[in-house]
Formats: sequence, structure tokens, C-alpha cells
Amino acid sequence: MRYHMFCSRNSRLSTGYFIVFIITMAMLSFAMLGCENNKKDGVNAHESYIKAKTAYDKKKYSTSIQLFDEFITRYPYSSHLAEAKLYSADAYFQTKEYLAAAASFRRFSILHPRHPKRDFALYMIGLSYWHHSPGSADRELTGVKKALAAWQDLKKAYPNSPYLTEVMALDNQGNARMVEGELKVAQFYCRTKKWLNCLHLVDQFIVGHQSRHPELTQKAAKTGLVAVKKLSKPFHQKKLDLKGHLITRSMSREEFDIFLIKYRRKWEALASTD
Repeated sequence: MRYHMFCSRNSRLSTGYFIVFIITMAMLSFAMLGCENNKKDGVNAHESYIKAKTAYDKKKYSTSIQLFDEFITRYPYSSHLAEAKLYSADAYFQTKEYLAAAASFRRFSILHPRHPKRDFALYMIGLSYWHHSPGSADRELTGVKKALAAWQDLKKAYPNSPYLTEVMALDNQGNARMVEGELKVAQFYCRTKKWLNCLHLVDQFIVGHQSRHPELTQKAAKTGLVAVKKLSKPFHQKKLDLKGHLITRSMSREEFDIFLIKYRRKWEALASTD
């Protein structure tokens, strides 16, 4: 009886050790398989990155965008991830998909704030918006505004960036286009015979830009004088609703006449400046 109990007990112990042994071996196998898979993933990630980079280097930008996007999705922990995002963004720029490029460079700058090429990303955000914006001052200038804002961020974050030399030149062009755009808006209101709006915008333009833009100020004054001339005619005054406009709603007819005389004198002097 005792022998039977002893054998039974040893049998249970042997079975327990066997189960532990099997579990241990299985865990070791899984660990080794995991290491092997990690090695394979590392090799595959590197090969995937090189394939995308090769397409980029050969200027096959559309192909490289697709390959970089696949790489970024499949290998989000790769050491090449940041570079892949940067090359993908630049590939969008090279294919003239400027809004996609701006968005990609912006995501890079946010997700990789300490990357050594972040100043390049900020520069390219502005350059992407710059190329997307119309070249004419009488068209929408939202892209120019966004470009100038991105370059302002670049100046603040990286005052010694090598890209600032080009940015300064583009900044000057951009600010000039913005100023010309303001004048075009005032001229538009004159062309559409919204004389009070024209008058108001010309006044704002001259106050804001007279000291730095004398030639544009002269053009603005001439535009304003057209509005003054029209508003001085009895025909237009009969149709004029002084109470319906912000700058004249508290004026009487006599006060409005004095208001026009003041602007005529001021703008005649500016318009005749050589």
C-alpha cells in the first residue's frame, strides 16, 4: 500500500515536472521565434525603406510616395521612420502637390520637434504654401499669409537656420504682395461702385502703409479721390444711405460734406506727389 502511494506520488510529480518542462520549452521556442521575426522585420523594414528611397533618388516621386506610405504604415517603429516622412513630404512637393506637401511637413514638425531637420520642414511648409498661392496680387492670398506665418515660426525657433537667407527675400516679396492685395481690394470696391467701402479701405490702407510704400500710397490716394468725386455729386448723394454704413451712420449731411472735403485735400496732396 505504501509502495503504491509512493509510486502514485512520484508519478504525479513526474507529470508535473513534465508539464513545466513542456511549457518552458514552448516559451523558449516562442521567444526564439519572436527574435527571429524581429530580425526579419528589421531586414524587411530596411529593404522597404531602401526601395522607397531609391525611387525618390531616381526622381520617381509618385512611386516613392506610395512606397514611403507603405513603409510608414508597416514599420512605425523603424529607425528610418522620420526620414521616410521627410522624403515623402518632399516627394509631394516635387510633384507639385503643394497642399499635401505642406500638411506632411507640418505633421513632421509636430511629431519630431527635436529632429535636426525640423528647420527644413518649417521652411518647406512656407515654401509649399508660397508655390500654391497665386502670383497675382489681385487674387486670393491665403497661401501667402500661411507661408509668412510658417517662416515666422522658423525665425523664432531657429534664428541661425541656413534657410533664413532665402526666407528673408521671400518674406519681402510676400509682404509686398499682401500690401498690393489690400490696395486691389479697395480698387475692387471702387470698380463695383461701393463708394463708401472704397473710401474706408483707402483710408485704412494709407494710414497703414504710407511711410513704407509711397508709390502704392499714391495709387491709393488716386483711387480714394475717385470715390470722393462720386460721393460729392448730388445724384449719388440722393441714393446714399449714411445710416447704413459704419463710418457715416452718426453723420449729418453737412458733417458728411466736411468729411469728404477733408479727405479730398489730404489725398490730392498724396496723389500729386512725384
